[in-house]
Amino acid sequence: MGFSKSTFGWIISLTLLMAGCAYQPLLQEATTIPPTASLKITGQVSFDSSLKTQVTSGDVTKGAAVSLIDAVSGYTYGTSEADSAGNFTLSFYDTTASSGGGYPISPSPGVSYILEAVKGSTASSDQNHAGSDMMRIRTLLFWNQGWQSLTNSTRDNEVVVNSATTALCVVAGLKQQTGSPITFSNLIGRLYGNYFLEHGSGISNTNDYKKVLDLVNVALKRNQDPVSGIYHDNSNNSYKLTETIPHFISFSPKSAQPGDTITIYGANFDQIGNTNTFWFGQTPVSSWSISARNTIITLHLPKTVPPSPLLMKNDNGITHTIIQYP
Repeated sequence: MGFSKSTFGWIISLTLLMAGCAYQPLLQEATTIPPTASLKITGQVSFDSSLKTQVTSGDVTKGAAVSLIDAVSGYTYGTSEADSAGNFTLSFYDTTASSGGGYPISPSPGVSYILEAVKGSTASSDQNHAGSDMMRIRTLLFWNQGWQSLTNSTRDNEVVVNSATTALCVVAGLKQQTGSPITFSNLIGRLYGNYFLEHGSGISNTNDYKKVLDLVNVALKRNQDPVSGIYHDNSNNSYKLTETIPHFISFSPKSAQPGDTITIYGANFDQIGNTNTFWFGQTPVSSWSISARNTIITLHLPKTVPPSPLLMKNDNGITHTIIQYP
């Protein structure tokens, strides 16, 4: 799920990775911002392009809302929008300066910053409003006389925000919550595509990172927020994704007649199994299908449809009321 620049130009030498050298933290102390240091953050968000941004109510664009957040206080320093290719720029100026372009900031060495991209997870083209469900992907940034990230130890290189960076952020956060704190600055430059260099990080590539990466991708496919949806089960030391139920948003056309085909928009339709059936009141729907992305249901109205709700019933006795029709 991402844009055409999915590899982000990474060319990695596996010979270097296999050399067996100990990983050295790359964050250095810096007490002042040198005149040549750039406060601007540029990069690319790798999100599913069919999802819509959510910045303000009624605002519909093709990108994602990108924000820089203090990982400790939760304070948001600034927000921008990615373009249709996922590229974004966040501009800041040093608060010790009298003026400048962009948002004010005085980044501190040793402080972790979250760079987060947010998109509405609605499937219908007219349902991209504040208050609807959202999905987040993120990465961590660090100030070292320039910005470094999980994918870049070189200062002020392009920042990547994708499922891999999100997985590493989620693991690091959950480790903190479960009493196994991670030194975030030790994670600088450890991601190479989807490969995580684990040595000395406190995070296992196999038992932590890869398992959570799989869950992040499942969550994004379901239009589910991976940041809030993934948790650590202390009872068996495993990572899990909260279960979701089908979420129905709207349908069209509003004036369909008996025997016509209607389209239902929503999310998590992969949770609808073969044991589920659709009904208009007491009248069963004989033909229906679910899109490959699990966001659209297409069904054919019975030729005789009394005023009644469209229901989805399954064999455990649960009934979901989808819409009232007509």
